[in-house]
Amino acid sequence: MSATRTPPALSPVEYVRSLSPEDREDVFLMLLEEVMAEYPDQGLIPVHKPDDDKLLGFVMSPDAAGEYFRRYGPNLTDEQLAELDRRHANPGKLLTTEELLERLRAEDPPPVR
Repeated sequence: MSATRTPPALSPVEYVRSLSPEDREDVFLMLLEEVMAEYPDQGLIPVHKPDDDKLLGFVMSPDAAGEYFRRYGPNLTDEQLAELDRRHANPGKLLTTEELLERLRAEDPPPVR
């Protein structure tokens, strides 16, 4: 009688790599939410690669970003703040990166509305 062997289980990293891009994004966003919940009072949360400890970047919660902006951002008028609020509430009205670059490259760029 030959014994059947169970294949070795995938590591968490191998499992995530085996997912579709859409599922990997879902896992990433869930983990990002978990990290931000774990460090609610920390401003910038450094993100390092586990294998060589290389800094990949930083994550900042919306609350921490808002507080940082209030403390260190420019002094904006009420009208400017209202415009930022409007743009935040209507993200569909924002420019894509390509549109922004096109406007910046234009000799006489049209105003952003």
